[in-house]
Amino acid sequence: MIVQNIIYPEISEEEKELFFRGNALTDKNGILHLQAGERIVFDTYMNVFDAGIWREYTGITNWKISFEACGNGRISLYRFYEGTRTLVSFKEICDREDVSDYIFFEEKGNALYYLQIEAKDDFRLKRAIFSTEALSKREVCIGTVICTYHREKQLLQNLEKVKASLFFKEGTEYFGKLNLCVIDNASSLPEQKEKSLVICHNSNTGGSGGFSKGMEYIRQHKEYGITNVLLMDDDVDFYMESFYRMYALLALRKNEMQNRVIAGRMFRADKKYIQYTKTEIWNRSEILHTGWMQDMRKVECLPWMNLQEGEYSGWWFACFPMEFVQKEKPLPFFLHCDDVEYGLRLGTVPMALNGIQVWHETYEYRQSPVIAYYDVRNSLITNAICGCSIGRRDLWTLWTQKLTDYLEQGNLEYYFATILGLYDFVMGARRFYREDIEKHHNRLKTRITRTNRQKAWWCLKVIYVRLMVCYKKIQNAYRRENK
Repeated sequence: MIVQNIIYPEISEEEKELFFRGNALTDKNGILHLQAGERIVFDTYMNVFDAGIWREYTGITNWKISFEACGNGRISLYRFYEGTRTLVSFKEICDREDVSDYIFFEEKGNALYYLQIEAKDDFRLKRAIFSTEALSKREVCIGTVICTYHREKQLLQNLEKVKASLFFKEGTEYFGKLNLCVIDNASSLPEQKEKSLVICHNSNTGGSGGFSKGMEYIRQHKEYGITNVLLMDDDVDFYMESFYRMYALLALRKNEMQNRVIAGRMFRADKKYIQYTKTEIWNRSEILHTGWMQDMRKVECLPWMNLQEGEYSGWWFACFPMEFVQKEKPLPFFLHCDDVEYGLRLGTVPMALNGIQVWHETYEYRQSPVIAYYDVRNSLITNAICGCSIGRRDLWTLWTQKLTDYLEQGNLEYYFATILGLYDFVMGARRFYREDIEKHHNRLKTRITRTNRQKAWWCLKVIYVRLMVCYKKIQNAYRRENK
């Protein structure tokens, strides 16, 4: 079974070392061309093979690197461990016709493996893959849920990319193993009801409402045989290799790994070689990102890239076990913290693997007073449910300081949005769980713009009293409602 393809797309010079080092060109047919004397090395984030992490997740120790090439040159397999590079084996290629060959290797430790190609004359690499002869694998069918709102162009491009993949090509091991369910919160796309692609109209219930409806659709259609549910943003960029590696990991992983989410990393859309985050740690709403802001072109990042552990995975790309989705649905947060609370509720450490990632616009480009409101309210609710809230006086001190900062900056919209977020939190779980989230969102901007200093002062007084008098009752009510 193929577990990892070596890929070398046509990309910019600054991104190249995510894929290979050296000089070579990729043609329109996906063939890599080297001229005489050139050498390329695949000790890179996308193409190095982490045998240690694959062994941890699957228990497999025997692997094979296969390739198709032609020309005159040498293909070598190297082992990279604790800064030392060791030649494992090599093959000489001296044929004008396509040559297929392979190299077996075994790894019971934590080493990385990579290919190196040296061209003595013109040389072409058509394909190279890491695979295993493991006989037992699980039946896998991935239900992909995408929630969208007026991002038709990017979404349709992504759907076409997936539909052109091996998951939709008869005769491949992937065929029929991935279904697409798009929840259109803007109802701007034509509805479609096929097994492989469903587009459903929905009211504007935000990301949490859209993903919830997609999960519900999958739960209702047991005949599809979905084993895992991938939640994915509509405005990301990706390579299909992320899906292929995820599929292999789902098919081969050990029993004790079945209840863990597979986390797709987020790379920056503006600097595509920068990993923004691998997985996340909640830390009482002061979110910590594992692998934060790392330049993944650097060799020194490779030994540690799959080792840092987080608590949950963002929904730009997160694949959950169907058993969990069958029983649990996201909270009606509209947006922000829905992925946090859902991932913490799962309660297992995410699995992350190099090559499973998306490129996405980062947090600083997505700020607004409305977003600030949801950040405040939803983070407090999440802390209450998860039992990680700070004391009432510390909470009051923390937020009054932030409110003072907004006033000093003259940032009144964020000041009022933050107060409204605090106010809606202290008004309790009954109001939160029973409110129409679309109506609430539609009037939120008006609430923020119509708030003045006098109303803000009154809200702060209510917030203070409820925090001091019934903080524990508020927390317990959120926990009870969430059971």
